[in-house]
Amino acid sequence: MGEINRPQEWNNTIQLMRGLFPRWTVSPEQLEVWRLMFGMHNPEWLREAIQLVYTRYSSDDPKPKWLVQAFKEVKAGHQGIPLDESVAASENHQSMCHITEMEMAEAQADQERMHRAVAAWDNDQRIEWADKFKKRFPVFATRNDSSKFDTWSRAFAGFVYCLREIEMAATA
Repeated sequence: MGEINRPQEWNNTIQLMRGLFPRWTVSPEQLEVWRLMFGMHNPEWLREAIQLVYTRYSSDDPKPKWLVQAFKEVKAGHQGIPLDESVAASENHQSMCHITEMEMAEAQADQERMHRAVAAWDNDQRIEWADKFKKRFPVFATRNDSSKFDTWSRAFAGFVYCLREIEMAATA
């Protein structure tokens, strides 16, 4: 396939638009915006999309947003991607994002709950369990002062809480 003569192809595209939308009035500035938005697209696919817009909408004036959507559909069809698959993929992505947000909110709520539970423990008990945790996982030894609960991170409090729960369940 040879090089595309963009000016000629654009003129063919405008001729099609004027033929399908004879009452379409467009200023030179508007026409330039149309060219900037669509002039570099595959011209054959673009003209298919224009025909799709014509058959889909009953209007004297084509709208750029209609052509954007129609071009996506034509392009997907030519590339062998069923549009409903791309919509399903988009919906799946949105669903996964929503699930991730819910899981993060649940994890934050769990951290808050565990932090409150540890805060309610007797101070000696808190220190004892914090020291046990730090002995097992020395990486936390320098970051959290066992004797000063207000220096504990939410994560550290959660780890101490979980260690206590696991060990108490094992001895029960």
